[in-house]
Amino acid sequence: MPFYDFRCDCGNEFNVMARMSQLEDKSIECPDCGSNDLHRVYGSVNVISSASRKEFECPNAHLCGAHCRH
Repeated sequence: MPFYDFRCDCGNEFNVMARMSQLEDKSIECPDCGSNDLHRVYGSVNVISSASRKEFECPNAHLCGAHCRH
């Protein structure tokens, strides 16, 4: 099951492991106030690459910070 980040109208932000069915039927509750009127919070995504990959120099490093695969 994946983890999801939520923000409740009471101001609490929390992370919970949930099934898709729980998202659809709104059965996830805020641990602070018990409300199920929650808003999904989308954060950044971490990408981990294998150390066995060859390093290369990006020709657009000045634009992407050398984190792309141009």
